[in-house]
Amino acid sequence: QMLIDRVSLVAVAVGLEPGEPGCKPNVLIMAHEDGKAMAARMVQDHRVIFDPLFSEGTNLGRKALERFTTSDAPVRWWHRTQTVMADTGEPFGRGDAVRVRGSGRTISNVRQEMVNILIVLDTGRIGSVSFGSLSDYVSMIALAQLDDQADMREFPSVLNLFGSGDRKGRMTSWDLDYLTSLHATRGDAPNRTREANRIARSMLERQAEAGTTPAS
Repeated sequence: QMLIDRVSLVAVAVGLEPGEPGCKPNVLIMAHEDGKAMAARMVQDHRVIFDPLFSEGTNLGRKALERFTTSDAPVRWWHRTQTVMADTGEPFGRGDAVRVRGSGRTISNVRQEMVNILIVLDTGRIGSVSFGSLSDYVSMIALAQLDDQADMREFPSVLNLFGSGDRKGRMTSWDLDYLTSLHATRGDAPNRTREANRIARSMLERQAEAGTTPAS
């Protein structure tokens, strides 16, 4: 419950509204002494859910799924997204007609929305890390579809918790700025580069307002 509460608090801090008790959860956090075996078993038993071939939305591909099932990571995750209409949030499946709400190259009529997030904590590999640090780490990966291979060493982020010698790292203002900017964007950019640029500009503006970095 403490872990759930922490994820919910971070969600509120970045502009999201967690559901009430008893709602249908879309973030599932599981713990097991052998996270690799658990992940492999879940993918084998529910291939249609995990396999990128059957995905209606974006995913990180087969290599990411292979890492999810075979890596020795102390924490692993898999996000499922779906394509929805950008203006209404209505699910949009393959072969469906798209309602065009505007013409031009600056917006898309569809966007990606996270549906389910599965996080597996490998209690046999997590090691000596504080509960607060682990909760912040889980909150970060629960609220963004992150690449587990991303090199975060040059950024002040809780995502470096297991990649550095510091096992006491907590969520930073950089992390909060990223999550806030991510969820504040409309998500209707015509390609990933423009969407990333929107998020980056928003982060720079927030950091400039806080006096932590120039907005350039």
